[in-house]
Amino acid sequence: MHLNTPVFILIFLTNLQFHFNLPDMKMKSKIRGLAKILYRMPLLAVLAFYVSQPSAEAQEKKFTVGPGLSINAGYFNPKDVNAYIANELRNYQIFVGTSDMYLYYEASAFIKFKTRLVEFLPSFAYGISPKIVTGADEDFNFTRMSPGFITNFFIPVGFKGKYAFLLGGGVQYHMMNFEGYSGKGLGYRAQAGFDFQFGNFNLQPTIAYNIADVTAENPEAEIREMDLNYSGIQMGVVMSFYTNVNHRR
Repeated sequence: MHLNTPVFILIFLTNLQFHFNLPDMKMKSKIRGLAKILYRMPLLAVLAFYVSQPSAEAQEKKFTVGPGLSINAGYFNPKDVNAYIANELRNYQIFVGTSDMYLYYEASAFIKFKTRLVEFLPSFAYGISPKIVTGADEDFNFTRMSPGFITNFFIPVGFKGKYAFLLGGGVQYHMMNFEGYSGKGLGYRAQAGFDFQFGNFNLQPTIAYNIADVTAENPEAEIREMDLNYSGIQMGVVMSFYTNVNHRR
């Protein structure tokens, strides 16, 4: 750590001498000493605060760890699920909208391990596609729980090292449920986005493609097997909290 010009100025000011035109030399000496103490206290406080603050370079690390969360929405086409819903609603007349599920929403939590050119994210995601049918006897929910492991690689942008393109992907283990049908299986994910770093806050808008397709079973149903498919395009925002990692150093 080094002291720069403002610090030297503060040190100089704390050593200024006071002069009073008082008739009593003894009283003059006491007042001068008291004045020095009172005058130096705020300056020393400012000096201590200034010296204790790390520089921007000191705040940046080569490796960091921090928690985060993401909010996403995706487009998919679960054919067996939509066929099931259409069959359940065959006695109803649809005036507005469609019986098909085609949008889902996802939230995930993770721990991020980040270096200059790569990051690793063990994560847990929960997805749901609700179908609310006004006037029918029931609504439908297609859900997914997906622990996984994602890796992203960075391509630095700019000279400050705060921003970068990211390319990545990973593997997830999907557990899906729909109307008594449940299935499990591995899936894969590829994604691209941009990495923004603001102090201790990291923001990553991303677009991804998920391969998430399992065969589900329901022993009590007339048709015991169904294909549960969450594959499709997904867009979202990843937010995490940690000290900056400079992509250029």
